[in-house]
Amino acid sequence: MSWKTAQSVCRKNFTDFYTVRTESENQQLTEMIKGYPCAWIGLFRDSWTWTDQTSISSSLRWAEKQPDNLSGNETCAAVNENGRITDEPCSRKFFFFCKSSSISSLVTETVKRQILRLEVKAGDNVIDQVTADALLKEVQQKLGEQGMAADLKFSWRQQPNGKLFQTLKKNNYRFSKCSKY
Repeated sequence: MSWKTAQSVCRKNFTDFYTVRTESENQQLTEMIKGYPCAWIGLFRDSWTWTDQTSISSSLRWAEKQPDNLSGNETCAAVNENGRITDEPCSRKFFFFCKSSSISSLVTETVKRQILRLEVKAGDNVIDQVTADALLKEVQQKLGEQGMAADLKFSWRQQPNGKLFQTLKKNNYRFSKCSKY
């Protein structure tokens, strides 16, 4: 997900992006990133400020030769697999870390989302909710057989018209072998 989209998700479902102000938060971030190649955090180039408008501290761990603003468009920050901060183009797609405020402590969560598009040939029949649920269960089972974690949550994304599926006209929409979808 792009930095801007990830920020919207964090602000809608949590408080904001994860921020680092202390060595303890730096260590926590390093632990959270283990197993992930890169993840967005709430730092952006406006003299490198956190999304909550606080300035960065001296305990922030930049990766070697970072920030470098390569190509002049690296204005968002991500944490790499070593817990080091890098500047990246905001349009890149990464996982991201959000934070939630609570009276007693800071809670951090990793939010990951993968969208799977599929085409179902159902003739003229509209797929009902029961069939959609069965299909979703089958997709989850097949992915589980191929090594996906059993605790993943699957759901249908509702179309703007309120329906789960849309009818495609012949030759109206096709994926190529090189499609990123």
